[in-house]
Amino acid sequence: RPLVVDNGSHRVRFGWAGDFAPSATARNIVGRWRAEASEAWREALGSKFIGDVAIDRHATLNLHHPMRGGKITNWEAMRDVWDDVIDDDVDMTQHPILVTEQASIDKKQRERMAEVLFESLRFPAICLRNQSLLSAYSSNQSVSIVVNCGHDVTEVVPIYYDDVLRHAVTRMEVGGRNVGEYLAKLINLERGASLSTTPQMELVQSIKERFASVDHGVAGTWCCAVKNGAIDKIFELSDGQTIELGSELWRCSEVLFDPTLVSSASSGIHQLVATTISR
Repeated sequence: RPLVVDNGSHRVRFGWAGDFAPSATARNIVGRWRAEASEAWREALGSKFIGDVAIDRHATLNLHHPMRGGKITNWEAMRDVWDDVIDDDVDMTQHPILVTEQASIDKKQRERMAEVLFESLRFPAICLRNQSLLSAYSSNQSVSIVVNCGHDVTEVVPIYYDDVLRHAVTRMEVGGRNVGEYLAKLINLERGASLSTTPQMELVQSIKERFASVDHGVAGTWCCAVKNGAIDKIFELSDGQTIELGSELWRCSEVLFDPTLVSSASSGIHQLVATTISR
């Protein structure tokens, strides 16, 4: 069966074609020892750490993000993540692989991807497919507009009968990471917290993924209740401190519609959709 790897700046998912869900997920981050680390530690624990293990040991490691802005910037680290997320008992030479990519990826990136997959990892056949197109496939939509909000980048991609209309693709350099950072900023300013360390920011990202919402105006019952203080959620930080969050959980998502909140000159997501349609 073909292997499937969904490449993202924040997470990499691995699975088998035809399965309902991925069989493994890893944070797309690699940690290597800092110069002051002892040789004993290096020999006992290894030279690199992947995903959550790297984050847990962040105090003694240099952390590397293989992808930035939806593009692979560190191929050695990216290969380390692929090696980690793909099951050890999988013989890569016996399975074709499908790897997802963004609409804005360039020819040089695709050529380098093919080189690594064929020559380094020894896959017999590869297929690079656009993430938004695959989303349209999964919804059985042959004509659609897909809003792909990633960790670093948001793309609006028009699909017309299984083709990506690349001339109409729009993009902004704002994504889930910016939403999480803005949530942390709101918490620090309005709740008196001081969130800045790697574990603290990981907690904020987790809170964002589980509880953040988009304000639907007066029709949004949940959001209205939060605004009025009827619903507050209490979270415990790693140091035992507790914080109570309400309106921050919907206000953080406003950066997708008003990127100036995070000092970005990009158009908002609603404007990107309108521009894509007009093209």
